[in-house]
Amino acid sequence: MWNGLQRIIELTDGKIINCKDFDGRESTPLHFAAGYNRVEVLKYLLENGADIEARDTGWLVPLHNACAYGHLVVAELLVKHGADLNAVDKWGYTPLHECALKGKFEVCKMLLLSGADRNHKGRDGKIPLDVVREGAEDVKDLLRGDEAVLEAAKEGDVEKIRKIGGLIPLHNASSFGHLEIAVLLIEYGAEGRTQICSLLLNSGADVTLKNTEGLTALDMAGAEDTKELLM
Repeated sequence: MWNGLQRIIELTDGKIINCKDFDGRESTPLHFAAGYNRVEVLKYLLENGADIEARDTGWLVPLHNACAYGHLVVAELLVKHGADLNAVDKWGYTPLHECALKGKFEVCKMLLLSGADRNHKGRDGKIPLDVVREGAEDVKDLLRGDEAVLEAAKEGDVEKIRKIGGLIPLHNASSFGHLEIAVLLIEYGAEGRTQICSLLLNSGADVTLKNTEGLTALDMAGAEDTKELLM
């Protein structure tokens, strides 16, 4: 089927690359490739001018399809090629809403890291957090953002920080006595490293302790103001 599609597109000089399925939802080949996780087909279509923002009868774009089914590689490719992260369907739902509805953690995280708006409201007034699939607590934590990580820092929940910490700005984990949490946030590139270090030092942190790689806090410090605090 893939070779057949490629051959047809070549024979028609690419004129049908954005053809629509008028017997169905008026989906384009790119919609189908995104929904069925056909990575190579998707690459070919994108390289040959497929409309990345084509809409079906429900105003869904291909990124909606990829997100609804949790196809991470396909979704990443679409985003890399400039897909609108906040494109809305007839109900005002974005691809992030689709991830939330279906409980697709990895794609949800990728969209957030790429800059998707977690506070966009659909026509029903609901943001992605409001429509998270029942039982998908990890997705809820992602969409709750700072609040979820602050709770994890208070509880010393290292695993939760490891899972969602890459999205999180500065948190004063050290004030709750969780040195490992604070170190994780620093490693994730959290803003405000100087403030974190000040909190750690004020809490009696030992700057000579080494991590599993034999490095001290000073060895890992990048910013000059942070180094000065540790010396």
